[in-house]
Amino acid sequence: MAHLELDTSNGGSPSWKPLPVLLTTPLSLFGDAAPELWLIVSRTGGLLALAFAFRLASRVAGRTAGGLAAVLLLLSAGWVRGHLHGYLEPSVVALLLGAVDLHASQRHRAALMLLFLAGLGRPEVWPCFGLYALWWARGTRRGERILASLLVIATPVLWFGGDLWGSGDALHGSETARAVSHDDGRSGVETLMLAFSKLEVAMIVTAIAGVRRRAA
Repeated sequence: MAHLELDTSNGGSPSWKPLPVLLTTPLSLFGDAAPELWLIVSRTGGLLALAFAFRLASRVAGRTAGGLAAVLLLLSAGWVRGHLHGYLEPSVVALLLGAVDLHASQRHRAALMLLFLAGLGRPEVWPCFGLYALWWARGTRRGERILASLLVIATPVLWFGGDLWGSGDALHGSETARAVSHDDGRSGVETLMLAFSKLEVAMIVTAIAGVRRRAA
């Protein structure tokens, strides 16, 4: 990509995704060190996901819930393997949880940007990103409405445009994704939803414990 050459016509995994290409293109300038640098970036994303899980659950239901959320996420099926192998999904989870945290802090523009980046990593994020962009654009200044519109338009352009450039078929990536699945049998949307399900469990358990303590 750094040499303006792109070939996504291979029949194996991974399929074309804009987010990792945006990250690996500058890393490619480091030559043979690029794969190791990518592992550092992706593993950092996984660690940030755990940190955001702790932070979000702590804000809602206390530090016990935060610790439980981080532990449940860490122990979830495929998480450690994906983290160590440098898969993209843990980083996408970090972006999603980071967006929720920013929204809770009233930093809506920054939250929108993280959702945009997450949408460049997994298409399952598109509905959430699109709805948030629509919500954020309502009642804001003209410049912010233009920014939200540009981000929404750029998302499918980058997804389909990259595959069209690299393979001549804008839908090649979706065909590859259907043909190839992770060894653990877990789909991308299940991987993303797993983080939120773990947060919910942690907060519910802590809330029940708190009610019991007050009742006692």
